[in-house]
Amino acid sequence: HGFIGGAMAHPYTAALDPIFWLHHANIDRLWAKWQDSHPFKEDESIQPLWLADAFDFRSASGEKTIKVEALMETPSLGYSYAESSQLIVTAADAVASLPMKPAIVASGQTGGLSPQAFSAHRGLKLGDKSVTISLPIGLENGRRLSALAMKIKGEPSALTSASVVLRNVRPTPEAYRHGFAYDVYLNLPKSSTPSDSASNHYLGSITTFGLACGGNMCGSSTGKTLIFSLTEKLQGLGLKSGLSGVDISFVRIGATDDSGKTIPLNNKEELILVDEIQLEVSSDPIK
Repeated sequence: HGFIGGAMAHPYTAALDPIFWLHHANIDRLWAKWQDSHPFKEDESIQPLWLADAFDFRSASGEKTIKVEALMETPSLGYSYAESSQLIVTAADAVASLPMKPAIVASGQTGGLSPQAFSAHRGLKLGDKSVTISLPIGLENGRRLSALAMKIKGEPSALTSASVVLRNVRPTPEAYRHGFAYDVYLNLPKSSTPSDSASNHYLGSITTFGLACGGNMCGSSTGKTLIFSLTEKLQGLGLKSGLSGVDISFVRIGATDDSGKTIPLNNKEELILVDEIQLEVSSDPIK
């Protein structure tokens, strides 16, 4: 949705773009083929509350309410896919390739238990250029964050989690005219390109579609609070003692030309506005 832009970039207008129907028809096919490869078992079913959820559909012939449980298998809907329509990727490959999504909460909420801010940066405007924000934390906080990265436990002040929190994140009107996303990275080396460092440094992504409708706030005029967990990434990178801060990079991913290069925007255009970026930590026990 975000890459294509235009009508596809917003939940309220996405269905006006013909490619929306091609996109979701293929998702339906992939779901059906995945089911063929993974026979349904009651003890592994989706949460009952979700299966019982109901959606209202409206057309020229009237309204109809359908529960999710009635849409789980295509044969019950009167169609099926040809045997030759094979699922090309394995389920494991598909899951591994999914982009990580930040937690989305209402603006003004922390989304965590009694967090403590180690560092903050106020005001961020994302446009055509990729941006890196440095969050300094000082010697003592650096020691505590290093202990978390090295999985050192037992101290009274030992940290149990760390996150980067983006507050009041909102797209500008110009954002919906372009196809783009921003990939977010932790301590991305200057000598590396995002493609060869994704597994080690990649935190998640930001798109207009997610900002327009997230945390049960579809259509809200207020910004969102995005929370990217750092805990596993810090530990996975094997960071040692002496941390003085962290760098958070926002790499613009957009439409490309025939050579594969991202098509530049007008340098004056601002697509995403962020009021504040915080490095938050917690010592609360993990349940």
